[in-house]
Amino acid sequence: MDSNNLSMMDTLLCTNMDNKEKQVRLISVQYAGEIFESKHVSSRYTLLLGAGDMEEEVSRSAKRYLYGGLNDIEKKDGVSGKDIILPPFEAMINFILKKSNVRSSSKNKISMNGVSLPFNPVVYSEILDYLRICLLNTAIPELIPQKQWLSQPTYEAPLISQYLNKLYESTKDLVNNFIKFAERLLEAKNGLQQSLAVLQIIGCTSTKTFNHFENKINWLRSLFERNPSRMFGIILLI
Repeated sequence: MDSNNLSMMDTLLCTNMDNKEKQVRLISVQYAGEIFESKHVSSRYTLLLGAGDMEEEVSRSAKRYLYGGLNDIEKKDGVSGKDIILPPFEAMINFILKKSNVRSSSKNKISMNGVSLPFNPVVYSEILDYLRICLLNTAIPELIPQKQWLSQPTYEAPLISQYLNKLYESTKDLVNNFIKFAERLLEAKNGLQQSLAVLQIIGCTSTKTFNHFENKINWLRSLFERNPSRMFGIILLI
């Protein structure tokens, strides 16, 4: 299939994720996962929409395409994160932010607790998880990223911090917008998964983004409410 037809197919598959018919969404996920390479940014976005689908079959299929390769390569000898083809973090977050801006002014936006969200909370959480996996792979290419590391925001924090701070020097707005993107979900829904994402970003960029968080101390304290003992320990380690 030539590049023009691939581009048209990519657009169609993404559009189909808004279809009310489960089978249409499932087929779109399967095509996105089979036709495009795992480093292909826009098709990963389609799969992320599927990963947060309300139908388990659609969600399970999308997650298999997003993360199945990580599990397969871990079982092989003599491989590292360099052998994993995931989208570069910078390319993925740029694409997500553009889509977020479009959806924020469309019929797809939702409101939760007075906060306008471009995605429903499940999709939003899946996007944050995938961005953090891409961040791990880009910042530490010699390691094979595992999804369970997301529950440990202190994992390899110095190397992630080094990467993000370097990125901040060259693309300040991108890092700031990543922070705001993560914060928005937490403002709408205070949960452990969202809190861990924000805490990882805070801990790894604090020297550059102190002014941003300086006036949010009271809000940050609310992160302790759901699981205070675990959160406190994580912050001390970060």
